[in-house]
Amino acid sequence: ENDLCPAHVGCAFIYVQWNEVSTPFYNLFRLTGSQVWGACFALSFFLARVVANTFIIIPLLYGNCSSLLGVFCVPYFLLQYLWFYMIVLKIRRSLSKQTKAEVEKGEKAELKKPFTKSFGDIKTD
Repeated sequence: ENDLCPAHVGCAFIYVQWNEVSTPFYNLFRLTGSQVWGACFALSFFLARVVANTFIIIPLLYGNCSSLLGVFCVPYFLLQYLWFYMIVLKIRRSLSKQTKAEVEKGEKAELKKPFTKSFGDIKTD
C-alpha cells in the first residue's frame, strides 16, 4: 500500500469502498420493487460513484499516487460511468412506458416488479 500512495494520502482502496454506499438501496429496490428505494439507489449511485469519484477520489489518487494504481483504476472508474449511463437508460425506458400507457389507457401504468412472485405468493406444500 505504501508503495502505491504516500502515507498522507492513505489507502486508495478504502476510498473506492465509498462507492458501495448505493448498494443497500439497490438491494432494497430489488427486494421490494419500491420506486422510493429505486430513486434512493439512483441518487446515491450518482453522488458516490460519479460525483465523488470525479471530483474527489480521482484527483486525490492521480495527483498523489503511483501511475501503476492508475492503470488498474481507470477501467474501474470507466465502468462506474457506464453503469450510471445504463441506469439512466433504464429510468428513461420505465418513464416512457409509464407515460405511453397513461396516454393510451388514461390511467397510471404498473411498473414491472423485480421479482415475479412476492414472498406471500410462495407455496410451501
